[in-house]
Formats: sequence, structure tokens, C-alpha cells
Amino acid sequence: MKLSIFAGKGGVGKSTSAAAYSLSRATKESTLVIDYDRGHSIARILGLGDNSTRPSNEIVETGIDGLHLAVVDKLFFQGIGESQHYKFPVGNYLAQFPGNYGILAFHDMITEFFGAVTDINSVSYFATLTTLFEEAEKMKKEHIVLDVEPTAGLERLLGSTKAISRSFQLLRDLGTMKKMVLGQAWPDIRAFLDGSYVQNAGTYAPKLEITAQTIRDAKYRLVCVPEQGPVEQMGEVKQLVESYGGRVHGYIVNNVREDSDEQRYINEVVDASGALPVTVVDHDPRLHGDDIDERREFLREMGERFV
Repeated sequence: MKLSIFAGKGGVGKSTSAAAYSLSRATKESTLVIDYDRGHSIARILGLGDNSTRPSNEIVETGIDGLHLAVVDKLFFQGIGESQHYKFPVGNYLAQFPGNYGILAFHDMITEFFGAVTDINSVSYFATLTTLFEEAEKMKKEHIVLDVEPTAGLERLLGSTKAISRSFQLLRDLGTMKKMVLGQAWPDIRAFLDGSYVQNAGTYAPKLEITAQTIRDAKYRLVCVPEQGPVEQMGEVKQLVESYGGRVHGYIVNNVREDSDEQRYINEVVDASGALPVTVVDHDPRLHGDDIDERREFLREMGERFV
């Protein structure tokens, strides 16, 4: 299963590029496009309407041959602090986190009890991504296209993989004596440590590690428009990807209108790319028109050009 990730500054056509590539791939192999950008525009770009009637955090049909869609969104749950306040049983609290989401309960508790600085939503998103990758494998999806948030969101995604790896290291390091001490002070933590998620950590830990490795091995394509800010930020995104151990495979310059200053910025991208391919996409009214068939035709043509 191959993974392609589209990243860049907000408003540069990153989601459009991801939608275009997923449409072009779907004509050749079974493809899943995952909207991991909290702006959630993939469905609209593909002409599927908004997300108000579409379930989040699961794979759904698009009506387009070879293409499925998943929209990753915030998981709503009752935190351990609120559960304690209302004196709900710890079993009810833990039941909110089936399967891969058990790691979310762990982060919620260490945040509440120890004041750890944790981006709970990013942990939730990562657990969802792990579940979607697993389901895509069962569906025999050959290619996954991931549209991530702008630069800060990509940083959160890559950072959450490291945080989750540290979490499992903590769980492995908790011996019997430490569990007893924790159990006396925080019985809810003891219940979690004695529960099914930790007892089956040998099953869940590899799944999260596979997700982290899949993200590391992905083909990253960096997207910008021919303007100073977005072009400069491509360098920051490249550093983020490489610091995680990933590798950029290509660059995309969108919405070129042949203005006088644009060629200078395109040349900067080409110079920075080295031997990597740079795809220049001209502004096309089909992308913004109401004719969905024409829009998809343009998107497929656009996606076919990404090496």
C-alpha cells in the first residue's frame, strides 16, 4: 500500500492537488483519499457536496470508480476529569476508546493527573489514521492520498508519532511496583493499566508503529503558488519532512496566471528542487466552475502530471 502526502502553506491549492492526484490514481488502482486537513475541502473539490451528511473517521464511497474517501475529524469523548466529577464508573470511561483509541485514554489521563502538555486532538487524529490504514489494507486499497493541514498541522502530525512512541515506552517501563504505587494514588490509571488495551499492547503498538513508518516512507509533494511567502515556506516544510526521516518527491506550483513576477518565484522553486520534478499548473476556469464533470476532467488532467 503506497502513501502520497500533499503538504504546504494554507491557500495554495494543496487540497486541490491531493484531490487531483487521487482522481488520476483511481483510474489505475484502487485509491483512498483521506482528508486530514481540518478545513475539510476534499469533498467539495471533488464535487461531492459538504461533509454535513457524511460520517467522519470512516471510509465511505464517493460514487467515483476506484475512489473512496475518509474525513478525519475530532473525536468527542468525556474526559477523565469530567467522569470523576460526575462519578461515572471508570469502565464506562474506558469503553469510549475501543481498539487503537486506547492510546487516547492514556494521554487524557496523564494530562489530567500529571499536567502533561499533550495535544489530545492530534493523538485522536493519529489513532483514527491508524484505524483507517488498517481498514484500507483489508479493502485491498493500493494507494492512499493524504491531504494534511498547512505547515503547523504537518508538524503536529509528525510530532504526534513521536509522542505516541514515547507513550508506549512509558507503558513498557511500568513495572509491578510502579503500577501498585500508581494504583493507590490514581485507581483510574491502574484500571487502564490492567485493562485490555495495555494487556494487548503487543497487538496495538505495532499498528501505531506501522502508521509512523508508513508516514515516514510516503512520497511527499510540496505545494505552493508563485508568491514569496508560500515559496519560502516550502523550505520550512521540506525541513520538517526531512527531520522526520521523510523524503520530498516533487513540487507543485499552482494557479499560475503568467503575471510578470511569477516566473521569478517559479525559478526559485526549480532551483531549490534540485533534480526533483516541478509541476507548474496554470489557472483554469474549469476548477472554479459549476460543471462538476468539467472540474473532474481538469483535476484528472492535473493529477496525471504529478510524477
